[in-house]
Amino acid sequence: MPKSTLVDENVRVPMRDAAHIVMDVHRPASPGRHPAILMRSYGRRFGNRNPLLIRDLVDAGYAYVNSEVRGRGGSDGEWHPERAASVEGVDGYDTIEWLAAQPWCDGNVGMIGASHMAAMQYFAAFEHPPHLRAIAPWTGGGPGSGGSGFRPARSGGVMSLITTLVWMPNEGPGVLDNLERQGNDVSQARALLARVRRDPTELYEHLPLLDHPLGGAGRLGELFRWRVQTPNLVDERAPRDWSRIELPCLHECGWYDAVNWAEFENFGGLRSAAGTPEARAGQHIVCGPWQHGMQFQSTLGDLHFGENATNEGSGLHALQIAFFDRYVRGNPNIRLPRVRYFVMGANEWREADDWPPPAAARHKLYLHSGGNANSAAGGGALGWTPPEAELSDAFVYDPHRPVPTVGGAMIGAVTGPGVLVGPIEQARVERRHDVLCYTSEPMSADVEISGPLEVHLWVSTSAVDTDFTAKLTQVYPDGQSYNLAEGILRLSGRHLDGQQAAVAPGEVYAIVITLGHTSLLLRAGFRLRLQVSSSSFPQYDRNMNTGHPIGTDASGIRALQTVYHDTQHPSFIAIPVVGDQSDT
Repeated sequence: MPKSTLVDENVRVPMRDAAHIVMDVHRPASPGRHPAILMRSYGRRFGNRNPLLIRDLVDAGYAYVNSEVRGRGGSDGEWHPERAASVEGVDGYDTIEWLAAQPWCDGNVGMIGASHMAAMQYFAAFEHPPHLRAIAPWTGGGPGSGGSGFRPARSGGVMSLITTLVWMPNEGPGVLDNLERQGNDVSQARALLARVRRDPTELYEHLPLLDHPLGGAGRLGELFRWRVQTPNLVDERAPRDWSRIELPCLHECGWYDAVNWAEFENFGGLRSAAGTPEARAGQHIVCGPWQHGMQFQSTLGDLHFGENATNEGSGLHALQIAFFDRYVRGNPNIRLPRVRYFVMGANEWREADDWPPPAAARHKLYLHSGGNANSAAGGGALGWTPPEAELSDAFVYDPHRPVPTVGGAMIGAVTGPGVLVGPIEQARVERRHDVLCYTSEPMSADVEISGPLEVHLWVSTSAVDTDFTAKLTQVYPDGQSYNLAEGILRLSGRHLDGQQAAVAPGEVYAIVITLGHTSLLLRAGFRLRLQVSSSSFPQYDRNMNTGHPIGTDASGIRALQTVYHDTQHPSFIAIPVVGDQSDT
């Protein structure tokens, strides 16, 4: 039975500039002082989405604090996510130190939260509040990343359009509420926002994107344009200052979470270069067959992963509490796994001392065909031996007929045909002739694939700029194909150095497409398939092949895309295979 809980609602907490933020405090009814676990978010509804976690924290003797940030809900001030880095750290510091001074708090504070709530933790940790002991930044950008979900990992300037489509309806109502309280008439903006929420295709199909009526809707328009025009071309090779974090961290993400690449990067970077020995030793990560967020089910997309994948079956809450017991309460005798990961296919949890697992080795599956890899019915193949003299494959990418998003790792999902998170059967994509498909032979034995995935291609285009996409799937013996991981690269940003490089039509370029991380037991008789194309819409903005800024084109240009795989151009996918596999 749950233990008794005291709930203090709408608590107003003063910041150093006399503004007040609002929070709810859930704390044990038992006497004494308790450590506090703080979640800071754009709305208390985010902090209330996982009542089981709240219950488990309070039952374990923690006070759970659900706080809204400045300018949201009942909190004072103006909300400007564009300036979050300069505001949220200071407010986080003040909130933490206020909590530590409360008569019901024992002076020890931890933080928790996913996505934007993970960014709030990093901002606060940068300020080094004296009473903050540990953080649990789930599925969020790390130090130096800006915490942005607008930019897919290592994509060279692509925008995560799905993030904008999800967040505009999320953040818009609170903005309009504030404007209405100030005496503004927001009726037309509310109607527009409701229309976009009801039918997002009206927004993402609009050309030019920035000319949609939402772009002229006052403060909503400012947020929309900021999300579309946020610089996506950044130097991803620049050193990150991991030393700014001096706290233990529990990282969490999912195989179908678009942020999993960043989360594993955070884990590895902080483990090697966090600001103190205690912080470097206190990095832990857990990853399951999950989407972006804090609630986990046994079924995602079309596939069922068993009860071990649920909140309860995964033991994630117990792991989270053990983490806080060790680092917030200060109990050094509690053992925590360094890495805990779910192997899809086997549908079981495993532990490792590092990521990728030390037993994983990088192997190459090379692309092959006779020049006819268009669609799954074509002749594209994956093999362990490098190509020799082979014909290249070509397709026409038409931005007015982009390849639709069918499943995948996303920040969220929107209504519309096929726009669902997770593993979805790929037949509607793989029958298209603008999707090249390369399929392996059936595996002769079970093969575990655990770690990062990268696709190395030699390509050319007839356009002055364009995108190339890659998606890895597992193919069942009956022919069904389910997506595992995917990525995209803008050709002009191929160097990942923050600079736009010229694209010469017809010139052959070597590119690398980052797919993220996965863990799968590929059963004997199953095959791997690599899809190569130039769009996944509306997950990513569609490249109009003009070289113009995102959102400014009223029409696009068709491009002839070519993928090479021969002796001089050995295109391949690098996969991390665990253990000694005779197939490789």
